[in-house]
Amino acid sequence: MIILAVVSLMVGSRFYSLPVLIETFNGGGDDGTRTIIWSLRFPRMIMAFEVGAALALAGLALQALLKNPLVEPYLIGASSGAAFGATAVLVFLPILLGVFAAGSESQIASMGTRTLMSIAAFLGALAAISFLYISSYKKGDFSTKRLILMGVVLGAFLSSFVALMIIASGESLRQVIWWLMGSLEIGPRGGWVILGFVLIIVWIYLFARSYKLNLLSQGEETALGLGVRIKSLKREILIAAAILTAAAVSMSGVIGFVGLIVPHFFRMVHGPDNRVLIPITGLGGGLLLMAADLVAQNVLPVGELPIGIITTILGAPFFWLVLRTPAGER
Repeated sequence: MIILAVVSLMVGSRFYSLPVLIETFNGGGDDGTRTIIWSLRFPRMIMAFEVGAALALAGLALQALLKNPLVEPYLIGASSGAAFGATAVLVFLPILLGVFAAGSESQIASMGTRTLMSIAAFLGALAAISFLYISSYKKGDFSTKRLILMGVVLGAFLSSFVALMIIASGESLRQVIWWLMGSLEIGPRGGWVILGFVLIIVWIYLFARSYKLNLLSQGEETALGLGVRIKSLKREILIAAAILTAAAVSMSGVIGFVGLIVPHFFRMVHGPDNRVLIPITGLGGGLLLMAADLVAQNVLPVGELPIGIITTILGAPFFWLVLRTPAGER
């Protein structure tokens, strides 16, 4: 991670050597170099780590809760709800401002479209997850099977509305496409501070519940007999995973496979003990997305690729190879 962090600060549209990096760290160098390294590259690097850690931890929590290694954060409706919220802002905000006031474009810019999109995405993700939880709740508890099936249906339903809004708007809505493919450039400036705060709080909470998650994995009857409040624990873990997923998606859009392959890989290597998995899965998710972002920024001679493309290209073959091994079957 230290090596990746240093390389991320050095490599980009303009290369800075290690001595230059050390000089700017000590307060030297010109203003332009310090701005690029510490105001642009450093926040993006931190954001990549935070988003990767949040998605990986959310995936681990949901897999432990639902006892299904194929569950990922987006299966509970977060991505579709976030995309719906972000798209609605881009499509309807110019219309509303055009109706109530002149000069809508300047007003949108002054209000901060990226900030509004992130807020709408966060609320949309939470609304979708809340709807799923309420819909799957029955007889004093929620059904994990119903939660997964309804998540698939809700995702398809909201994705259809996103496509409908894009078509009805008559515009390409390039920002929405980047939301759907994932990018660390779509969130508001300074969003890494908010996401970092959320990540630390939920990460500590999940680690504090790691022993109870271990008991839950042995079966609900066993956990109940050892004093675990099953219903309360399941509700709290679902809320924690929802907050992590919604916060990550609101800052970066839809980045696939991180919440699926990282928990599965570390569970295969280190076993099912959540007291070990929760710390290293968060670190591993952050490491993966830092590496993917480095590739996304530098693989093309001009511009960058959406980071979700990189994680999918790397993640799908890797997961296929893992599942081909005897350890992967476990």
